[in-house]
Amino acid sequence: MKIILSFVFGVFFLVFLFALPKQVKAITTSFEPALENLDGSFGIVNMTITGASSGEYYTFCGNFYCESYLASSTQFTVPICGEVELDRELLAFFSECGADDYFHERSTYELQIYEGEAQPHRGIPENFNELNLIKEQRIYVKTYYPDVNVSKQGDQIVVSVSGLTKPGGAERNNYKIEFPLFAGNSERLNQDCLQIGSASGFNPANEGDYVIEIREQIDEGADPFSSACSGGFIYEKISFHIDENGNITNLKRVQDPEGRDRGGFGAGQNPCTAEGCETAFGNLSVDLSEFAQNALKVATGVAGGLAFILMVIGAIRVLTSSGDQQRLNGGREMIVAAVVGLLFIIFSVLILEFLGVNIIGLT
Repeated sequence: MKIILSFVFGVFFLVFLFALPKQVKAITTSFEPALENLDGSFGIVNMTITGASSGEYYTFCGNFYCESYLASSTQFTVPICGEVELDRELLAFFSECGADDYFHERSTYELQIYEGEAQPHRGIPENFNELNLIKEQRIYVKTYYPDVNVSKQGDQIVVSVSGLTKPGGAERNNYKIEFPLFAGNSERLNQDCLQIGSASGFNPANEGDYVIEIREQIDEGADPFSSACSGGFIYEKISFHIDENGNITNLKRVQDPEGRDRGGFGAGQNPCTAEGCETAFGNLSVDLSEFAQNALKVATGVAGGLAFILMVIGAIRVLTSSGDQQRLNGGREMIVAAVVGLLFIIFSVLILEFLGVNIIGLT
């Protein structure tokens, strides 16, 4: 029993050590647009750093592609963009961001902020071990969905696509529309490839149910509006019924019908965000200190509950010893061990805070 108690309270002690706050630079970050609103229509995100040390170098990295910046004040802004020419998951900063750069939709970018000067200032640092990591941020880029309108004009069903023009040129602002040739027949399809702000249509052959798909246009070659385009990601699936008078009824819309745009939580992707990890036990923090503090709360409750159970068992042994000296002593030892454990928990908090704050100087 003493060995079990020693192990439990030893684990508690280690957890509490990790929960002590670490002495790091207290910088904060804010983003414009806010990361929860970031989609493919944005080419650049402005990150504002607050609480920096003026005259110190800070290095910003996006999957090992880094750039250093000498802070001239405690607050400054860092332009961030997707580095299109290098890799779909790399980030670029400051002057590297141009009008043709953009973020890949349905992609997650890893941002790291280091204290220290990278050598060289731009590219892959040779002195990574000398840099002090002070903040990490995952940036997920959602899909920008164009506005799709379906209407009847004369004998035709007309589909128009409108909305914002995404950065990156014509190849990111063209769409593939798939029409059925006959009601209820999804195998015989007609297609049209168009750009943002244009429309296309078809003549429904008969009364019945129809489904139209608006897809991301890919593999169009030299001509981004070629009729031979291929379709990728499905932006929207629209179903409707054509009645005997040729009118549209029972129109229904489903965005992302394949479920591919789910904030980075798809199969094979990390389910954690910068705010934490959603689990069956609740939202778990990805910050080590905060995670340890939460674990400390759980450990305190478990240790207190265990001590209470041991005191109850010890008391029962004492009350039922019936003069058996060995059983009586065992019960007393169990009660003493539980009380000592509780006192250890109570005083370890005070002792460790005194050593960490007053002696070592942790903030």
